[in-house]
Amino acid sequence: MPEGARWHVAVADTRRVEQLAGALSSRAPRVILARRRAELLALWPQDEPESLVRKVLADTCTACNLSLQTWGLARTPVLLSALRDGYQEATEARALVQSLGREAIGDPHELGPFLLLGRLGTDATAIELCPGRAGEPRAIRRDSDRRLLSTLDGFLRNHGNTSLTARELHYGRSTLFLSLRKIEQLTGCSLGHPDERFLVELCLRILQVHDTDVRALLKRHSSSPELADGNRVLAS
Repeated sequence: MPEGARWHVAVADTRRVEQLAGALSSRAPRVILARRRAELLALWPQDEPESLVRKVLADTCTACNLSLQTWGLARTPVLLSALRDGYQEATEARALVQSLGREAIGDPHELGPFLLLGRLGTDATAIELCPGRAGEPRAIRRDSDRRLLSTLDGFLRNHGNTSLTARELHYGRSTLFLSLRKIEQLTGCSLGHPDERFLVELCLRILQVHDTDVRALLKRHSSSPELADGNRVLAS
């Protein structure tokens, strides 16, 4: 191996390691493989296009009848001396795409801010600060009306646009405003204050990444939210 060479790093987690390794070897002659229990580590030379690496990974999943979530990729090619960092990044991306329920390879370029949320969710200081400054969305989970989580999610995704939120959730405006008022009471924050609304959304997204119950409640819409039409959120 030439000194200073860098490598694309991919990590798979599957009980069918041998089958996956065989499918990968037949499609990528230059790949270097290492197996450990249910994990498969794959290294490609840096001169292999990243798009080709992704395609080969997807093809192996199809051939072995496995989910694309089986694989995670490191963000950039790494030196062999930094292989541990590449392995950890690929493993983190794979675990995150599985937690989000996406049928996709765990690719840091695609996951973007969700990687940050994943790390914040394991940071004790961040978790401690969120409830104290912006209320605690988990309090809504404990409330008997669990629809409040979906209401909050819709309100935030529609950028505080109450008309779009009411139409999307099939609520009357009065029902929506009552729900938003209840959310303010439970979280102890004002949804009309931009900074507090941002922190509430941050807490909610962290929970969405780390809590399977929250993800089950938040059935995201596939279409993008429309642009806000100027409606104001609740007054402080």
